[in-house]
Amino acid sequence: MKSGNLLTLTLGALLLAGIPISSALNIRLPTDGGDEWPSPPWDCCDKLKQSPLRIWPPKYKCLDEVDHCAAACEDCKRADGGGYVCRDWYWGVNPGPKCTGGGGEEAVRSRPWKCCDDAVCTRSMPPTCSCQDKVRSCSGGCGKCVQVESQPPRFRCLDRYHGFPGPKCHNQPA
Repeated sequence: MKSGNLLTLTLGALLLAGIPISSALNIRLPTDGGDEWPSPPWDCCDKLKQSPLRIWPPKYKCLDEVDHCAAACEDCKRADGGGYVCRDWYWGVNPGPKCTGGGGEEAVRSRPWKCCDDAVCTRSMPPTCSCQDKVRSCSGGCGKCVQVESQPPRFRCLDRYHGFPGPKCHNQPA
């Protein structure tokens, strides 16, 4: 098969799938900027189901039964056990933390910083991150805050978080 025929078949398949050719042929680089990944429509999830389709980013659904669905959930259904299940599919790289730890211990705590410009993360999925920002004061969620500069006083949170580092501070309103 000639390469021209393959290109024609590929473009035809894109049109049949309803994907605009202009967006399918664009290559986006991290330097292009753009929107951050959206947050999942749940705060945490223990019974996470990943779509069997091999797509990137993957799609996830949380099958946890809860007292009430999160406000971001668009398809909240009553479950057989009397609670509710958010039936939304989340399409993104970070489906959020588990609600409980391995041995039934209580919820994984939230990120120890509100935002971070200088995050250092492992390559695992999801990563384990620390924030290297020097701030006027650590957030209330930080367990180990140390002073790193004296004039003016600046602090750094030494906690590590299992999950993505969250939004950048320079995008946050002052």
